[in-house]
Amino acid sequence: MHSPSLQVSFRKPVRITITVPHSTHLALADRSDEEGRSLSNLAAYILENALRD
Repeated sequence: MHSPSLQVSFRKPVRITITVPHSTHLALADRSDEEGRSLSNLAAYILENALRD
């Protein structure tokens, strides 16, 4: 049997939908282009880091 901590680390990502102002979308799109990552990946990265602080 797997330990609970291992089960948490293997959970698959969950898709969510959010609504943001147009200016926020443009800023995210510009930054994602600059960093060479998808908008989705950048948004997930920003949210994860915000929750760690």
